[in-house]
Amino acid sequence: MKKNFNTYIESPAVDYLRNLCLREGVLRHYDRYVDLHCKTAQQRYNDLISKHPDLFSLFPLKDIASFLNITQTHLSRLRKNT
Repeated sequence: MKKNFNTYIESPAVDYLRNLCLREGVLRHYDRYVDLHCKTAQQRYNDLISKHPDLFSLFPLKDIASFLNITQTHLSRLRKNT
């Protein structure tokens, strides 16, 4: 059984899939890094809301603020001004 499993893990198809997942993960991490350092809190908030409009019904404000790297007070101000 172990021999068959190792053969499967080392196949070109699995290697391709592993590389694809790794590349996607790195790109998402890079995009998040750029967003946090180059966009304003308002821009990050607007992007998040446009991609996930139901977010506020799914998560507490403290988690959303943490994801945006802002305080809950700042998040409240952004929501009020939008």
